[in-house]
Amino acid sequence: MPAPMSCPRCGAPAAPGQTQCDRCVAVFAADDAQVPTESLGRRVLDALLYVPPHVNRMNWAGRAAVLALLVPWGAWFISRGVDFEVLNGSFLHRVDLAFHEFGHLVFTPLGRFMMFLGGSLFQLLVPGVLAVAFVFGQRNPFGAAVCTWWLGQSLLDLAPYVDDARSLAMPLIGEWSDEALEARAARHDWHNILSTLGWLRRDHSLAKVVFAAGCALMVVGCAWGGWILYRQWSRRSDALLEEPDLHR
Repeated sequence: MPAPMSCPRCGAPAAPGQTQCDRCVAVFAADDAQVPTESLGRRVLDALLYVPPHVNRMNWAGRAAVLALLVPWGAWFISRGVDFEVLNGSFLHRVDLAFHEFGHLVFTPLGRFMMFLGGSLFQLLVPGVLAVAFVFGQRNPFGAAVCTWWLGQSLLDLAPYVDDARSLAMPLIGEWSDEALEARAARHDWHNILSTLGWLRRDHSLAKVVFAAGCALMVVGCAWGGWILYRQWSRRSDALLEEPDLHR
């Protein structure tokens, strides 16, 4: 019995003499189908650093402009520290806030604790899921790097909220009356989350951890995006479409 054949790229079964994979449409020589498949780690690394054989010059320039904006903007966020008066005044805070509030609605069916946690969780899930989709769905690691930067910024946006769990000095949405102000403790996400967990006295320490994680992700996002642009530089062309490399 001949040995089973498989695509050397994705591991899908291949028939004898087949030269193109039915799953990932990779083109290979018939004999190559018997080569052992790559390890999962190698395939993930290839996806994270993927560069098509031809990169449109205008697309590259646009990505470079985006990165040139993200680097100083990220430095500005990091330099402000855990300060809700500054961070809540940024443009991205309004974007993050929209997803945060929607997250409360999404997680409400899971109970009171998840309703409070759901706002922050959904705020982080949006850029995180988009980053994964860019890498493995669109083969666009630069887009994933931008979303990684956004995920870091979103953590920085949450850090003051965590830090405010005991002091309750941060104004909340909907506080247009004295009754609403008096009910701040009952409405404050992280006051309720940490109180339930018995971690209320750790609010400042947890905020520092959240802030540090956000800073690290913003730096990683910029470095990742910069490396992708560096690798794309030599493949710039006037081609309108950036075709995937099926002969890797």
